[in-house]
Amino acid sequence: MLYINVRARKAFILMASALSSLAFGSYAANAHSVNGAHQNLQLNISGQISPKCGLSFPDNEADVVLTERAGTTSLPFAVSCNQRMNVQLRSLNGGLQHTEVGRAPRFNGFANFVPYTLTFSIDSEGARDVSADSREMTSPVQGTVGQIPFESNGSLTLAWAATPPLLGGQYRDVVEIRISGY
Repeated sequence: MLYINVRARKAFILMASALSSLAFGSYAANAHSVNGAHQNLQLNISGQISPKCGLSFPDNEADVVLTERAGTTSLPFAVSCNQRMNVQLRSLNGGLQHTEVGRAPRFNGFANFVPYTLTFSIDSEGARDVSADSREMTSPVQGTVGQIPFESNGSLTLAWAATPPLLGGQYRDVVEIRISGY
């Protein structure tokens, strides 16, 4: 038969309580030094979000109906960008060029090359358009939107002036659009 008196039992419970406080960290809210004085700790935390900027067009080819009269066509796109955006526009041919005869001289008064103006626009408050003439874009033309567009829509507008009658056939150009943050 084991007999524990009341005083020993209270001492045992107090000692078990003190040991459980030490074992389970009841001191987590404040750090104490050995002598009981409070100690303040400082933890510096930093984080980083990777920059991203991207465009997506419904299709990577656009068919334009050309006429001798001035005209425009707009191509919609979506943009996802978490930083201010720079835009670089470049044209392979410097305009819409006849695919069979290139930029050879005119044929009996018919044109075989159509210069155009390209305008890059973002539907974001305060955003600036970036616009350039196709002949200037044979070297990259740079501009800045000036805003962080986040998840927005935009359009690429192609506008051409009236021309002499056009030689029949296909006309083609390749436009390279590069976007980056700053």
